[in-house]
Amino acid sequence: MNINGMDLNLLLVFNALIETKSVSKGAKLIGLSQPAMSHALNRLRLILDDDLFLRTPKGMVPTPKAEGIKDIIASSLGQLESGLFSAEQFDPHTHKKRFTITSSDCECMTFIPYLISSILKNSPGMSLDFRHPTLETFYSDLDSSKVDLALGVGLRPRNNLVIQKIFDEDYICLTRKDNPLVQDKISLGEYLKLEHINIDPLGGRRGIVDNALAKIGVQRNIRVSIPQFSLSPWIFLNNNLIVTIPKTLGLEFQKILPVKSFEPPVEIQSLEGHMMWHKRNDNDPAHKWLRKKIIQSVTTLRKKGLINKDAKELS
Repeated sequence: MNINGMDLNLLLVFNALIETKSVSKGAKLIGLSQPAMSHALNRLRLILDDDLFLRTPKGMVPTPKAEGIKDIIASSLGQLESGLFSAEQFDPHTHKKRFTITSSDCECMTFIPYLISSILKNSPGMSLDFRHPTLETFYSDLDSSKVDLALGVGLRPRNNLVIQKIFDEDYICLTRKDNPLVQDKISLGEYLKLEHINIDPLGGRRGIVDNALAKIGVQRNIRVSIPQFSLSPWIFLNNNLIVTIPKTLGLEFQKILPVKSFEPPVEIQSLEGHMMWHKRNDNDPAHKWLRKKIIQSVTTLRKKGLINKDAKELS
């Protein structure tokens, strides 16, 4: 069988089952009755000569064949939607769209509030869903249209994905204000003797700080590794641990918490913040608008003196 004999609506059924792992939830997602959804699944199984989804206590689990084609189908549906509707006149004041963005809590506590405030005030039809990134699906979620835009650090170019640097900044060290082991300045030797909190949002044990120390042949004593930046104060405020984090976030913590700060006693490469999206969204008016709003929110934060180096403007 070729594509000419394929009901393209069945691709929507397949994509809904991949997302929900449930016939009933998938039917609700795309506006079908449950019997119609089951009938469509049976048609798909016949056409593709595969069970595609198997019932388990945890829901409908895709077969190897379904796993192999899910990203292709999701990407194709995304390109169709973008191609068919991108020519429509776009007005951010009246347009309705829900964007899904992956971001660490570092961005959510710094420039994202400016983005949200602007959209809430000026674009009542626009909605934002923020998700914490995962290492296993970071790039595939962009490719399959589950995520519209990803924000993060240490991103690398990939096929079909566009990457743009939006800011860079330095690091700062924080600890509780009455930590007797830390003065206004500390030496490298004192830094290495201290016990550290490591922020590990994507599951990588080593980060920029550890790479900088490795270059001079030393390593820090990591006592606690956590997945979120926002957890760190609630750990070091009760003991003598320290954390080395992006300066922007450190300054935000200083505003509201009894902390002391000091410069890292080692040269650390500036942190580069990026946003990444699929090429199919490159010229989509709504997507371009969102990217511009993110740049504006970074710029707003920078003007307040919180980001110490320039963000790149969209071309």
